[in-house]
Amino acid sequence: MANYSLVQAGFGAPRRQNRWTVAFRFIVALPHVFWVFVRGVAAFIIVFIGWFAALFMGRLPHSFARALSNYLIYQTRVSSYLSLMNDTYPPFSTTADFDVNLDIPVSDVRRWAVFFRWILLIPANLVNGIVSLGLSVGSVIIWLIVLVKGEMPSSLFGALSAVLRFQARTNAYAFMITGKYPGELFGEQSTHSDVLSETRPTLPMHDVAVSPAPPSIESDASASKESVTDPVTSSTPEYVHDSGFADTPDPPAGDPVGFMTNGSATDSVEPPRTAGLVLSQGAKRILVVFLVLGALSYAAYGVVYVTVLRGVAPLTSLENANTVLANKVIADKTLSGKCTLGQNACLQQYYAHVSIAFYGFEQTISLISFPSSAKSDATRLLNDTAGFYSQLNQMSRAGTTITRAQTNRLQARGVKYDSAYAHLIADLSPAL
Repeated sequence: MANYSLVQAGFGAPRRQNRWTVAFRFIVALPHVFWVFVRGVAAFIIVFIGWFAALFMGRLPHSFARALSNYLIYQTRVSSYLSLMNDTYPPFSTTADFDVNLDIPVSDVRRWAVFFRWILLIPANLVNGIVSLGLSVGSVIIWLIVLVKGEMPSSLFGALSAVLRFQARTNAYAFMITGKYPGELFGEQSTHSDVLSETRPTLPMHDVAVSPAPPSIESDASASKESVTDPVTSSTPEYVHDSGFADTPDPPAGDPVGFMTNGSATDSVEPPRTAGLVLSQGAKRILVVFLVLGALSYAAYGVVYVTVLRGVAPLTSLENANTVLANKVIADKTLSGKCTLGQNACLQQYYAHVSIAFYGFEQTISLISFPSSAKSDATRLLNDTAGFYSQLNQMSRAGTTITRAQTNRLQARGVKYDSAYAHLIADLSPAL
């Protein structure tokens, strides 16, 4: 089996922040927000092409993996800055030192998993979407806490670290950089007593653990279970480093980072190590709050969609169709004013053109997907429109004389049409 490892991250520890930069964080970060969007478009194109490459090769080309990993590192750094996890302005280059590091192991991927990638991603995307939405909903409260306190509480910092790491893991799997399915949103179980006894969310100072070199691409698919590296100390495969893939300057792996208390911020300037996360109960509770907020937000969106948004598109389409119809009728009326065939013949010509216009209107609205609450009035409008243009078509036949009785029936059908249209508009309008 291939040697799959999870993406690991290092976010350092919460430190004191400048309240002015916190107050205007989003405005200050706008250049990065724009650049993330631009690089995201490029990443989408690379993933689209890379899907075909991974399907046939069983892995992403090295250049694709390097570009997508650089994007993930940059995106995570910008997200941490926007989330108020640090006060240092992130660099635009992923090779520059920063308070956030990612260790993205590249591995072969199973071709069948590549083929069904977007189906397999549904559970992870659902969790990622819910927790990310919950974080977005709570971002105002987080902003107020950091603005008032001047620093982020340790438990909150740990929860945000877990969210951003899970986002990176989900994207790395979606991008086919790794075949390891994203997991461990709530952090790892601690196996180090020294981490559990930490009173500050800092990484213990010790020698860097060196991981066994993972197998090459040629032998990766047949690697035994004994050759799998510890997920806490996993590093980028050697063959990728040889190709110039290292996006951060050899981020060291270490013991899990423990966010066990709400201790004050540290002034340590030690570069953050990429390692596992051991979250306190407080951090886990915050993650649960994010998940609940996200789920409630999705439910609220569903209610709003059913009662509000679902009527917007049909209403817009209906009004656009009515505008086209009105313009055609005006044009036909103008053309009829220039007719020299005699009053009866000119009216017949006008009615023929208007009949065609109403027939086109009926065909257009028959293609609109109306909500169930408006379908009865939509059917009524279709029937009255058909009756109106049928009466017009009957009065447009050559060689007949338009009688007062026909004109009265046409007016009656026009009133019914106007009433049906008004009722359908009323059905859709309360959604606004």
